Amino acid sequence: MQWFLANLPQVLNLAGYHLIQAIVPLVLGVIIAVPLAQLARVNKVASGIILSVGSLLYTVPSLALFVILPSILGTRILDFTNIIVALTIYAVALLVRSTLDALNSVDDTLRQAATAMGYRPVQRFLSVDLPLSIPVLFAGLRVISVSNISLVSVGSLLGIPSLGFLFTDGLQRNFPTEIVVGIVGTLVLALLMDVVLVLLQKLLTPWLRTNKSASRSAASSHPSGASKLQARRRRCQHEPSRSFLPLTTYTTKDPFSQGWQWLTDPTNWQGPLGVPVRVVEHLGYSGLTLLISIVIAVPIGLYVGHTGRGRGVVVSLAGMLRALPTLGIMTLFALLASSALSPYAGYLVFGAVGGATDFDGHLRRDRRR
Repeated sequence: MQWFLANLPQVLNLAGYHLIQAIVPLVLGVIIAVPLAQLARVNKVASGIILSVGSLLYTVPSLALFVILPSILGTRILDFTNIIVALTIYAVALLVRSTLDALNSVDDTLRQAATAMGYRPVQRFLSVDLPLSIPVLFAGLRVISVSNISLVSVGSLLGIPSLGFLFTDGLQRNFPTEIVVGIVGTLVLALLMDVVLVLLQKLLTPWLRTNKSASRSAASSHPSGASKLQARRRRCQHEPSRSFLPLTTYTTKDPFSQGWQWLTDPTNWQGPLGVPVRVVEHLGYSGLTLLISIVIAVPIGLYVGHTGRGRGVVVSLAGMLRALPTLGIMTLFALLASSALSPYAGYLVFGAVGGATDFDGHLRRDRRR
């Protein structure tokens, strides 16, 4: 606490950089993803292409994307543009699918009624489709906002200022307090972003508050109406979702040519640091992460989805877990873990962190059922 108070100006400055790098890609992602999702909704061929490309882009490792973008964009390695563009790509990749789900949640009879009233396609989209899809759209935005805040910290490995600087600096100085401050600061930013999005959603959907007030009035004045409302809610809970190695010096500066030369170099495919060994390790981390996340998330999601108990608390907790910066957790474990631990402990650490950050996704999928 004393270190935090003594370095409060620096922490606030890094938090400001962190917040800017998280908000701008989110806004750009919405601007790009909404028209793409509408195109995917009206064109089945485009839908398959857009969703496939989005899923493929999201699998690109963030650190690799941060490193390669300066060569593609012609920017400096420490330019904020690299982080903005990379996180915008990830935001669009996730938002396209969630925005498509949001647009598909709009009742077709409302679209037909708007068309019968003389609404043109663009006017109908802006006046009917987009406003009615806001609740589902903002559910996706809340997930992506915390993911962005978590990913921003990775840029600190390249020297870009953010709260991630506290992770790398704390690791170099063997000072866990600094890392903990960075983790807590990241969680606070994620919580603030989530609160802002919730308030913005309520501001943009005043009819939902009116409908809830009317439902409560009807339920309180008519006991039979209350029982019908509860039965309807129970049915809705069970309804299916509507949405369905060693460094080598190369002569060329072209990153793609360097990549090809590196892949065709036999020395990179041999020994304990070779590509095959690294691929097996990567698959081991990913597989154990997936297993732990399923064991943690699915039972809780099933319980909350079927009983409706503790939904608000669990969803808020899941959102905070998704906001946990992986880089911060890893650096903290690197300092606290004993060197005598078995190498397999690394798998458990990666799996536990992955299970925590994937918990929200499993829970939200189950809540749709």
